[in-house]
Amino acid sequence: MEYHGVVDDPRAELATLVADTVSLVQSLRLQGVIGVPVESRREASPGSEEEVRAQRELTPTRTAPSLPTPSLPAAVVPMPPSPSPAPLAMAAPALLSRPLPSEGEGLLGKWKARAQGPEERLAAAVAALPEHCEGCGEPTLAGRGGLRSSLVLLAPAARGEASTMLSNMLLKVLSVEPGDAWTAAPRACASCIGALARQVEAIKPRVVLALGPEGGSGLGLVERGRWGRWAGADAIWTWHPEEILADATRKRAAFEVLKEVANRR
Repeated sequence: MEYHGVVDDPRAELATLVADTVSLVQSLRLQGVIGVPVESRREASPGSEEEVRAQRELTPTRTAPSLPTPSLPAAVVPMPPSPSPAPLAMAAPALLSRPLPSEGEGLLGKWKARAQGPEERLAAAVAALPEHCEGCGEPTLAGRGGLRSSLVLLAPAARGEASTMLSNMLLKVLSVEPGDAWTAAPRACASCIGALARQVEAIKPRVVLALGPEGGSGLGLVERGRWGRWAGADAIWTWHPEEILADATRKRAAFEVLKEVANRR
C-alpha cells in the first residue's frame, strides 16, 4: 500500500493490525468488559503454558445465579366454573332483508344526476309524468325546443305578425334563435302547471320568461317586469306580442324586460 508517498509491506501492516487488536481485546478482558475463551485466545495469540496459566488465574469465574425455589400454596381453592357466554343475536337476516338502494338514491344517484345533461334529465322527468293530467284530463303538458340556451319561454302560441315580432324579440334582444329556446304554452290547470314545473326543474335554466296573462298567473308572478322565482330559476313576466300589437305603448316596457333577461342570461 502507498500512504503519503511511502510504500510499506502489506504483511507488516497486517501483523501490526492483528497485534493491536489482540492487545485491545486482552485489555478489555482484564477489565471484565468481555470474556474470551481460552481456545479462541490460543488460536488468536499462541504463547507459552505459563502465560496461559496466568491468564486463567486472572480471568474471573462467572457462576450462574441461583433461582429461588417457588413455594407451593398450602391448599388450592377450587374456582367455580365460569358461565358460558350467552349466544349473540344474529343481525345478518335483518340486514339482508333491507332493500338495496336504487340507482337514483344515495351518492351514486346524485353523481349520476350531476353527470347527466339537460336532455337526459328532461327525458326522465317526462317519463315519470302520467299520460293525461289528473286535474283537467288533457294530455300532459310538455314543452319543445332547444335546451342549451339557458332560457325557458312560457307563452301562448303566436301567429302571423305576432309570431314575427316574437322572433325579432328573441333574436335581436336576447341573441337566441326561436328554436333554441325551450317553449311551452301554460294552462290555467294547477296540475298542468305542476307538471311543467317538474320539467323546468330538470332543465335547470337561468331565466324563465313568461309572456301573456296566462304565464304570469300560472307562475304566481303578481306584477309585470318584477323578478321572482319559479321552478328553481329566476322568472319574470311581461307583455305578449299580441298584447303589444293591441296597445303599442306596451312595447317599450316589454323590451326593457327583455334587456334585463339578456343581462341575467
